[in-house]
Amino acid sequence: MLSFHRQIQRAHQLATVFSALAVSCATLLMAGSASAARFETSLDELIGPVGFPFGDAVFVDFDFEQTFASVEGLQLQITASVTAEEFDLCETPDRQSCQHKTQLLGFIGNINTEDRPLNRFVFTRGLSVGDFTDLQGTGTDVEDFISTVGFDFLLDGEGTLQLGWNQRAVPDGFLFDHIDPTGTIQDARLIIDAVPIPEPSTGLLIGFGFFLLGGGTIAQRRHSRWR
Repeated sequence: MLSFHRQIQRAHQLATVFSALAVSCATLLMAGSASAARFETSLDELIGPVGFPFGDAVFVDFDFEQTFASVEGLQLQITASVTAEEFDLCETPDRQSCQHKTQLLGFIGNINTEDRPLNRFVFTRGLSVGDFTDLQGTGTDVEDFISTVGFDFLLDGEGTLQLGWNQRAVPDGFLFDHIDPTGTIQDARLIIDAVPIPEPSTGLLIGFGFFLLGGGTIAQRRHSRWR
């Protein structure tokens, strides 16, 4: 017959296992019917002086370190200070009737996919404090990626972002003395609205709990046979 101390110890072990099982089962049930949650990943490689010239782009790999059952949306958030593109716009190639122009640009982001490359665009505007023709601007802007085919290509939580300067409004005339835009990015991140897939350890915990319960039951049965 089990001693009183052993019985108390067994009861405590079973109570601990039942508690863990209850938490794990609740987690799985909630995940099965969960609504989308918000996850963020910082794009640290973009932080600092803008390292690409006008007309070029930089590629940055990202990883949310989470897999998803479904993805509902994706946003790009950038905090930056920018200096406008400048140029002289002339009516003739011999520089007659010229005007000095400025265009304060933002950035354009793109998520590459194997089936539809260069098809996920987000325009980052709003970096100007005032007018589009200001010489400088600073601020934070968040823009939604637009996708007509969904975001299943992000179910593994990984991808590559392409970031470049937003293209200028093309004026009629001849451009001279062009000065590229410059900028400094203080913060850049991707924000995803998605339903996460539970970690495999949750299922292992439940299986281990049932193993302990089964072991305890078998031990008790074996002991009862020798009483």
